[in-house]
Amino acid sequence: MQKLYEVSYGILDDGTVALEQQSGVDEPNVIWLHPEQVRFIARRVCGMSEATAAKVTDLERKLSVITDRLEQLVTADWFRKGVINECDDGIEMIAKLDGLVDLAVEMDGGRLLPDEPKPEEKQPAPKPKGDVAQLGLPM
Repeated sequence: MQKLYEVSYGILDDGTVALEQQSGVDEPNVIWLHPEQVRFIARRVCGMSEATAAKVTDLERKLSVITDRLEQLVTADWFRKGVINECDDGIEMIAKLDGLVDLAVEMDGGRLLPDEPKPEEKQPAPKPKGDVAQLGLPM
């Protein structure tokens, strides 16, 4: 766990984000969040509108799909053999394509499964009265 001011945070084995803060001499307060909840909160706290957050989410999904398809093509045995056998500089081309796949995987971060369909559009829930809102994400 790392610490920022008085809050310790870390990523558990299952990918859950744990936040912990000591409050007095009793047991610490601990909150476990799904990474999507952390992203949602961070975007809202930093002033990102819901429309922009939706665009970012869609872009992340599209990047994941592109990464998956590029990786499937470049790592396919028939593709690699074809490029090496048919092109004079085939090995160099494969090395460059491997670098492109590495970059795509790094940008995607492996966060999304590319085969997941685009989330269904849902009507926004009515806004609660006051400054308090409850965060709930579907599982």
